[in-house]
Amino acid sequence: SIEIANNKYLLMKNLKNTIPLPEFYYARSPKGFKKAVDNLRYPKNPVCFKPPISHGMRGLRILDPRIDRFNIIFTQKPTGIYTTFEEIFPILEKSPSFPELLVMEFLPGTEYSVDALADKGKPLIIIPRTRDYIKMGISFEGTLVKNRKIIEFCKKIIRKLKLHGNVGFQFKE
Repeated sequence: SIEIANNKYLLMKNLKNTIPLPEFYYARSPKGFKKAVDNLRYPKNPVCFKPPISHGMRGLRILDPRIDRFNIIFTQKPTGIYTTFEEIFPILEKSPSFPELLVMEFLPGTEYSVDALADKGKPLIIIPRTRDYIKMGISFEGTLVKNRKIIEFCKKIIRKLKLHGNVGFQFKE
């Protein structure tokens, strides 16, 4: 899986000139994690991280020292995704093996899922939708939208990576 993650990293870097990407780093050690978080200007900016290969929201955390912990505990349904560097770093540092992590700037805007069909690098169908109600990483409600910018981004990615078959993308505004 490290080879897959490295290839994804190179593809993402390759696409950076084609589509806007959030600032991101791969961390392979506690020291690398701290450096990535510092590079993303935490605590001034919230930062999120997750394993580069996972399902749903498994492993996703958002580091934000400004969150109202009391409000999260007593007024919101539990999600467990908000934490701080000070809470998470000792856990990662003491772990017998450090999981590879994708550490990136947190994008708080509208989230989109896109279903696409491609034929050997040729985009055939691209259907963007907003993710209006998400539970445990799964979108339960969405709204179909004709977002031309997202459609163009998907076309570029499909062509550049010569994708084939059913393809899923996710975007944040």
